[in-house]
Amino acid sequence: MEKEIAKKVKDLEKYVLIVGTIANISVYLGLLGTIIGIIEAFSNISGQGLGGINIVIGGVSKALVTTAFGLIVAIPAVIAYNYFNEKIDDFTKSMEFYSEELISLIGKY
Repeated sequence: MEKEIAKKVKDLEKYVLIVGTIANISVYLGLLGTIIGIIEAFSNISGQGLGGINIVIGGVSKALVTTAFGLIVAIPAVIAYNYFNEKIDDFTKSMEFYSEELISLIGKY
């Protein structure tokens, strides 16, 4: 019974790992976009001088948009990851409890 429980838990955790990976990677992709946007802003300044806010606004806008999209993906993914991890823990505890109960009942007879 313990082997079957472990196999089922492993199957469940495989899919939760994918959600956790998406949550982690999306934060980094948002950060990467932020860095690229800031690099673009500084590149525009170096190429055109300090000619006003219009020179840097495109890069800063790109940085903010990518940060926002990274967070829009990451936040629900982290919530889902934590939710499913809790469900797996509950499932594991329940299966262990019921298997112990079954063994106890079998032992009585």
